[in-house]
Amino acid sequence: MSLNGLKLLFVQAGFGPGGAEKVIAMLSNHFVERGCEVHATAFSMPENGPYFSMNEKVRTSALSGRRGQLNRITHVRSVIRDLRPDVVISFLTKVNVVTLIATLDSKLPVIISERNNPRLQDAHPGWARLQSVLGRRSKAVVALTQKGLEDLPGPLRRRGRVIPNPIEPFTRAQVSNSEKARHLVSVGRLVPQKGFHLLLETMAKIHAECPWTTLTIYGEGPERPPLERLRKSLGLEGCVHLPGNTARVGEWANDADIVVGSSLYEGFHNVVAEAVVSGIPVVSFDCDYGPSEFIRHGRNGYLVPTGDVTGLAEAAIRLINDPTARAGTANESDELRALLSPERVYSAWENVVADAVARNGRMI
Repeated sequence: MSLNGLKLLFVQAGFGPGGAEKVIAMLSNHFVERGCEVHATAFSMPENGPYFSMNEKVRTSALSGRRGQLNRITHVRSVIRDLRPDVVISFLTKVNVVTLIATLDSKLPVIISERNNPRLQDAHPGWARLQSVLGRRSKAVVALTQKGLEDLPGPLRRRGRVIPNPIEPFTRAQVSNSEKARHLVSVGRLVPQKGFHLLLETMAKIHAECPWTTLTIYGEGPERPPLERLRKSLGLEGCVHLPGNTARVGEWANDADIVVGSSLYEGFHNVVAEAVVSGIPVVSFDCDYGPSEFIRHGRNGYLVPTGDVTGLAEAAIRLINDPTARAGTANESDELRALLSPERVYSAWENVVADAVARNGRMI
């Protein structure tokens, strides 16, 4: 399949350290290497540029200073007018709606991707209804998991494709061989969805049993002040660290003995997947979607019911005290590495793009 010369436009919310942003960076780099002309645009840009590295041939742009959905629609229309792409790909519900509105008066093929849990995500339900109606003109709807696809409304589900995120294992700088695990790590935006308030309560129970342990939560967001207050009230200031975003992608994996997932809902749960394919043991709430697809309970980690603080603490303590179980997790990662390999995921995206363009009348 030749994609050479094809013009692709990716539309996203921002260029920060999020899961959707990482995947768009990876896809952009891949399609450029396949000879495509790629432009990635967003509604915001970090002061120092994109968090994830992008090929110098990938053009980037962002809406500057202005807020509001009308300005976002106008921005997308402006980029489309200048680039004249062959296909537009957008990620996340609100961005999908904006993109679909911006292309209403054109025959441009649009591929939308739902990246979160459509039943539980923190957005006004009107956005989901708009996506359901407008999404009928999309050429394809990409979901990250089969369960995620099944939870979409019928008009979107009938256009659905399941393509997981591409996951590359991290090369860890050091792997602890100690009898007892010491360093617990969690990663994500400091927002209610990630359940970090429950993770702090979990850590209070863990630290009472295993006082040598520490927890580092990498990420930034609006929940920092209440999380810092909760950390202080629980007496965890000496063992729980909130350093913000990592300076380098995957830096959190360097000294993680155990990764803890406390999300109340997810679209995929990149961090759990990254930990598993990197051979790092995981304990996690069994939320929709993701953890149960990556964690083989009792083999490469443990799943507990969502919100069960006591169960999460007990599972973590079990791994902390069991070096054999921790060491065995690396042997469980090969199958998942193959399933989530970038090459496999890129191939699936190439097929979706080629099909969308072909059904719009262009042969490639």
